[in-house]
Amino acid sequence: EEGFVEFLPGAEAIILDEAHQVPDLAVQFFGVAIGTRELTRLLDETRTATLPYGQAELNRRVDAFETAIRMLRAEAPRDEGRHELDDVLPSLREPLGALGTAIAGMVDSLTELADAADEIEKLAEQFVVAAERLAVLVDDSSWDGLRWLEVNPRSLRLHLTPLDVSAKLAGLMNAHKQAWIFTSATLAVGEDFSHFTSRLGLGDARCLSFPSPFDLRGNGLVYLPRPLPAPSDRDHTGAVLEALVPLLDMTNGGGFCLFTSHRALNNARYWFRQRRSVLDGRKLLVQGTAPRDDLTRRFRDAGNAVLLGTGSFWEGIDVRGEALTVVMIDKLPFASPGDPLTMARLEYLRREGCNGFMQHQLPQAVLALKQGAGRLLRSETDYGVILIGDPRVTGKRYGQLFLDSLAPMPQTSELAEVAAFFAAHREAIA
Repeated sequence: EEGFVEFLPGAEAIILDEAHQVPDLAVQFFGVAIGTRELTRLLDETRTATLPYGQAELNRRVDAFETAIRMLRAEAPRDEGRHELDDVLPSLREPLGALGTAIAGMVDSLTELADAADEIEKLAEQFVVAAERLAVLVDDSSWDGLRWLEVNPRSLRLHLTPLDVSAKLAGLMNAHKQAWIFTSATLAVGEDFSHFTSRLGLGDARCLSFPSPFDLRGNGLVYLPRPLPAPSDRDHTGAVLEALVPLLDMTNGGGFCLFTSHRALNNARYWFRQRRSVLDGRKLLVQGTAPRDDLTRRFRDAGNAVLLGTGSFWEGIDVRGEALTVVMIDKLPFASPGDPLTMARLEYLRREGCNGFMQHQLPQAVLALKQGAGRLLRSETDYGVILIGDPRVTGKRYGQLFLDSLAPMPQTSELAEVAAFFAAHREAIA
């Protein structure tokens, strides 16, 4: 906040690419968080740095700090995942109070030793920051935001996520004379930029959109197989993969299978392992078995592999040529209602009297689908098919928004049309 644009003091314009990420990054940046993992790291560094000084009072306070962390973990919910802090705070008041007292004790001891070494002085400063963050997180009258607790197998993390950062961002950008340019393939829903501009406080922004330089109408096709079970059906993943297999048989290229959850990805992994023959010799690459860049390189090199991915594979991946001719998207990518960033935004819109689904969840999902589909055509000569395995895209009124976001790609539910599409492109290449 203090040096937001000073890192480019002479710049007349600042350009942010992939700007669709900025609103959520800003929410995280302006939030407050503290976790047992970082506190334990501070504790270990303190033990090492103060070992030569051997003060009994310091050692007592180090032990008290370690005990306070153990108390907090012992009293926290056992269920992994996210919990609204207000729901669990009554049972955590005592251990959080003990932790605050222990941090204050560490500040006192390290401040007394600060003149002995720069490293100890820096540790004292880190404990002061930890004390400030904890005070904000446990204060019921702290600034407006969503407080939540993240429980992992070996750690806890407390968060305060702001409900809205548009005013703060607008203030920072207007404080200097630079022009700001935000670019991305997924800023607008159709021609409407309001979903993006409202989150950044850009009320008077000039918005421009440009058509794709690629021949979407001739080189792309959206396949909507029917019938398919509902996304909540336990057989959904298997049914979508059954619809994918004929497409793999029609192309010499490879396929991305993009999932909206790790559970669906793991189900798909098991499905392919039980039916290796459907791969017809293709390599099966699975997110989590190697770093993303390594998996992408292996996919390119194979030329006809099948890759199962979620999360980070929906954007930022560039595979050109016939190595990627099919992108399968299992479900419409609605964010989980339990996601803290989503929860904070929905709460803000509720207070403003707005419809959270129509003004946040739906446009976010449309833009996410566009990101995933954007993996397919990466050059003027690329071609391929996007398979959408969610029947809501045709069965719900809002489904048309998703299809419109892929225009002017034609759509079909007929497998014969998909076969003709691939045959025509193979013939053109030959």
